Amino acid sequence: MNEPNPTDNSRSDFFKQERKFAVKRTGRQVARMQSLIKLTSTVALSLLVFTLLLYCVFIVIIGGTGEENGSFTVIVDKGSRNLLSLSENSDLSNRTIKLDGTSVKDLWHCTYSWIPENIDEISVGGDNSSVGLGDKDNPSYLAYSYYLINESEKDIEYNYKVCLISKELDIDEAIRIMLIRNGEKKIFKKAPVNDTPGEENMIEFLSDDVYTEETVPIKKNGVDKFTFVIWVEGNDPQCVNDILSGKMTLSVDMTAIQDS
Repeated sequence: MNEPNPTDNSRSDFFKQERKFAVKRTGRQVARMQSLIKLTSTVALSLLVFTLLLYCVFIVIIGGTGEENGSFTVIVDKGSRNLLSLSENSDLSNRTIKLDGTSVKDLWHCTYSWIPENIDEISVGGDNSSVGLGDKDNPSYLAYSYYLINESEKDIEYNYKVCLISKELDIDEAIRIMLIRNGEKKIFKKAPVNDTPGEENMIEFLSDDVYTEETVPIKKNGVDKFTFVIWVEGNDPQCVNDILSGKMTLSVDMTAIQDS
């Protein structure tokens, strides 16, 4: 029988019982290894914290600038969808029962005199907002137009209601809402209505949640054009830094008045 070769590093030889615990370390080596493990853990923890911080910054940046500072939708009531439809187009194409409307981020201060007098003509349909830098030559406002169509073969009445869905930082304190229906213009604001010069003819919001509501007639197969213009009034005493980065979401609910 051949004697085993002491230099043989085969798998069976390597794992013999007498080889399993052959590794020995000095106290200095153990201390060095412990320091290395501690350093590795610290680096790993630092990388984890950095990753979490980076993620948080990403959320703040994306969440802060990705979300619009205002949004506007138009919806036909479920029970009225056989009588009323909506379109963003002046040729009344692509009729629907819900319009996603528009939204504007970084809405700077504005004032009524900066908004074009013919805004209803400019805003033929859909989004015609201006995202200027907050001066007369570059005003900042949301402008959105749509058409309501009476799909029935008879004259009816319908109700439209402008509702607040959500808000942040009391942005509605300085908001103005101009509603132009078939060329007739009305401007709404939160009370008090006479604290800003030149706004004596403005109409007070109905409540904190419903800004305005009206029931009006429409002829059979008739069409009504709506244009909404929304801005932050720079002359309002409530237009201060406290509402900076404020947000709000509005909807217009359209409901046909049906005979009982």
